Amino acid sequence: MKKTSTPSKKNLEKKLKSYATVAASVLAADASSQVIYTDIPDTTLVNNGDFFDIDLNNDGTTDVTITLSTGTGSYTSYSLYYYQNYVVATGQSSAELNVQLNSYSYREVATFSSSSAINSTVNSFYSYGYVGWVSAYTYGSSTGSFRSGQFPGAGQKFAGVKFNIGTAVHYGWIRMDVPTASNQVTIFDFAFDTTAGAQILAGDTGLAVGIDELNAEQIELYAADAVLHFPNSLDKSHELRVYNLNGQLQEISRIAAGRSQYALRRSYNGIYIVELNNEEGTFRKKLWLESK
Repeated sequence: MKKTSTPSKKNLEKKLKSYATVAASVLAADASSQVIYTDIPDTTLVNNGDFFDIDLNNDGTTDVTITLSTGTGSYTSYSLYYYQNYVVATGQSSAELNVQLNSYSYREVATFSSSSAINSTVNSFYSYGYVGWVSAYTYGSSTGSFRSGQFPGAGQKFAGVKFNIGTAVHYGWIRMDVPTASNQVTIFDFAFDTTAGAQILAGDTGLAVGIDELNAEQIELYAADAVLHFPNSLDKSHELRVYNLNGQLQEISRIAAGRSQYALRRSYNGIYIVELNNEEGTFRKKLWLESK
């Protein structure tokens, strides 16, 4: 796919804000919905050149980059003063953003409300689009301004993403908030559907309807090698499920009440989703599992 350059380059000297570095990220997987959801600490870009790389399916390849650009300038010989702020979303590799053309033929990343369908028939997809843009100038006694983007001032909205896993097309969403001034952007979370070609609903986290999530404080869990440790011991019997990041079930078992450790039966090397179920609900946590 031919790539089109964005209006600004990444400032590599700026601090890279990447969800991959956040150990506390939590993913949810449900075998019926096939949605992989990534919840990150809310991340706000505030400085010129700040950017955030998003790897929707955690395969080590960036799918979308969100970039913030802010600046002022002047041409003293013309008495021209100006400032501009904009947020751009850029698809990497096979990824494209769902966009719409505004009256000036600028591509704006389309906003989706919760539960809106994101699929092949909604608007068009392109390699980049403006999430928000505002510019203003003073030229002598004259002033002017320009605004673009569907996100600024709209509150938390979802962007639609299309990307490939191998040769198969998948759809996902990214939740963001941009103020009217377009001088910052906050990224909250994102998700994609593991079923090739299947639409995804904006905000769908893949949690099964009617199943309450257990309070994370109820279960303390960490992994060492391929052994799960429960420092406070389990007060109830639980069904254990282990999924890979494509939502595929790797292991299922039963852990009795009172257990403080459980040795996984399969060989693992990477990040997996560990799920515990009982009559009260479901607990999920993303863990690094590595067999000796």
